[in-house]
Amino acid sequence: MKRLILVCMLVFGIVGCEESAESQIQRVFDRLIEAEISGDDSEYLALLSRDSIAWHAPLIAVALDGTPAEVRALPPIERLEVLTMRHRSTRDKLTGLSAEAYVRMSTREKWFADEPGLRYTLKRIKVSVDTAQSDVYVDGKPAYYTACFIREDDEWKFDLVATVGLMNAAMPLRAREFGLSLNDYLISLVEDNTEEAVSPGIWNPMPKPPLPPGGR
Repeated sequence: MKRLILVCMLVFGIVGCEESAESQIQRVFDRLIEAEISGDDSEYLALLSRDSIAWHAPLIAVALDGTPAEVRALPPIERLEVLTMRHRSTRDKLTGLSAEAYVRMSTREKWFADEPGLRYTLKRIKVSVDTAQSDVYVDGKPAYYTACFIREDDEWKFDLVATVGLMNAAMPLRAREFGLSLNDYLISLVEDNTEEAVSPGIWNPMPKPPLPPGGR
């Protein structure tokens, strides 16, 4: 051990052994999954890129008041997020939420958390200066999506925007593999995640509270 420490000091100076980008990225992904499972909203936010957090803001507005046509016009993953908001939340809870506040709420309530015990790993991590991509495996089997990362302020962060862009291209194919239309496939994902049937009115704007007597 002393020999290893000495070698590190000689090669990298007093800063110590420099962790490879691949190791840093795997560690970020591990922490991200653990934060989802534990509902640690502060940790989860710290691991997202700034654009990844901001990505949620326009979707909150669509979830509240988007028409069926507006929701169906969204790319698949954005559409899934809106459907999830409508299924899991209420107008009162979503109204006035910033993107950061929404991410905190959905993380604390474990909207997207997988069951504990699953082993997530990244394989074939490809680093290109300040961005990276990697195939995701769960318990040694392909999860059929690519995770993207970006370096911000000298730290690797999860790039949800780039990840979603790649997932959107694959979603229609996944739906066809299950013999479903894309919209039916998205509904099935919401129901599988919550173990509850969605409301037939999920495509409509979120219900507004009734007006008080004599109100307008």
